[in-house]
Amino acid sequence: MAQLGERSGTAFLEAWLKHDTLPGLGGDELHKVMRLSDVEAIGFYITYKDTDLRPKKTECVIERTNRERHGLSVRATSAPGVPAVSAPLLHTQTNTPEPIHRDWAREWKELSQEFKAYIPHSTLRADWHHTSAGDGWRVTGTDLQIVHAVEVLCRNAGRLLTSSPKIAANLPDAIKLLPEPRERWLYYLKQKGSFYKSKFVGAEQFQDGSRFHAYGGSIDGLVMVSANECLDCSGQEF
Repeated sequence: MAQLGERSGTAFLEAWLKHDTLPGLGGDELHKVMRLSDVEAIGFYITYKDTDLRPKKTECVIERTNRERHGLSVRATSAPGVPAVSAPLLHTQTNTPEPIHRDWAREWKELSQEFKAYIPHSTLRADWHHTSAGDGWRVTGTDLQIVHAVEVLCRNAGRLLTSSPKIAANLPDAIKLLPEPRERWLYYLKQKGSFYKSKFVGAEQFQDGSRFHAYGGSIDGLVMVSANECLDCSGQEF
């Protein structure tokens, strides 16, 4: 419910977030959810009645920015007090949004802290295989709930790889063009060399006598490796 000050020009909006997998989020978690979902801005509108009791509408936008202490700014994108019945006309107007300046170094550092929250799960690892069925990754080593949470962080890291300017500029095309962000992050760690360890080499024998050379390995301590690499990316963005 909105409680709007009539004369002060200050508005307080009581809100909460509805999330499919993270229940019970308060409005103060909005910046974190927007960053994890790689959302730059959210549009919304406020409807209300003025002294003439006619319904009116103001369109607004919440944007991620490094100009505010909490990382978010709110501004109106339409003239205040537009009659609600004329709202469709707002879509014919062209507004040039202000450029959004993201603090890439800070985003990498925050993501590093989120990985570090799972450091107690030191057995977590990422297994990679090359077999006749194809190549692939599997994050494993602890219960599925923790695995899912860390995979979400890996996907967010993979998205940052291609949007963080200085990191993306030096990213190999073979990794940059991978469509799935979790795999993008894991292959990025693998190509660093020191994180990935070969675990098996063998051959698959088929009934027709043919053989397929199979091999694979792991990135052990995935959480700590990812946290440290995020810090390194943060330093490169300064």
